[in-house]
Amino acid sequence: MKQIELDFTGWELRRKGGMEDLFEGLSEMKALEELVIYFCRCDWINDSRFKAIEKYIKGFPALQRIHLDFTRCRKMTEEGAHELREILEELPMIQDVEVIF
Repeated sequence: MKQIELDFTGWELRRKGGMEDLFEGLSEMKALEELVIYFCRCDWINDSRFKAIEKYIKGFPALQRIHLDFTRCRKMTEEGAHELREILEELPMIQDVEVIF
């Protein structure tokens, strides 16, 4: 599979480690070229969760495009979204980054 789109709009995190579990489950998809995830209105998303995203994105060697949508994530800051975009743009394999906040 070269592309995957996941929609977690309004999803509630029921236990600690949910985001980590998500990316670990995807980690077998080594040929993944495009990843689109909607986290809209997910109140458990905050700036500290970005380290998990960065860590697991590095596990997709073929990934070229990433789109993350954090619309109306109330615990996330504009500064955090900007920092995440910069982190992803520094990864050598990523050609196109879109982070919506």
